[in-house]
Amino acid sequence: MPWCADDLVRNSRRLPSPSLNRAKKFLEEYLARGPRLSEEVRSSAGRRRLSRRTVQRAFAQLEMRSERVYHGRQLYVYWLLKGQELPEELRTPQDTGLNRWLKPLEERYGTGAAAGMDECE
Repeated sequence: MPWCADDLVRNSRRLPSPSLNRAKKFLEEYLARGPRLSEEVRSSAGRRRLSRRTVQRAFAQLEMRSERVYHGRQLYVYWLLKGQELPEELRTPQDTGLNRWLKPLEERYGTGAAAGMDECE
């Protein structure tokens, strides 16, 4: 039986993306020893020829999250794998208060939405 265009498109969505799989593996390995600055993660991913969008999709599929930390007026954004916590020495009093408000929003709307906020950096 010949295939029509709709069949090909429908089936293409089911194929695993090699780039997405590479990005997920990269994030799991790169963050295995703990949270890293989002800027470092993106830079390293770029050197491995992983697109920003593919890394964002991997971030969402791995159910990762980001945490914002202020040191003075400087904002730092850390990426964490599911289950990881930001070490206490990286937290600041301002950060603790901010995350207390952000956490319920991330639980309600998911961390993918919060991850997109990093796009403005």
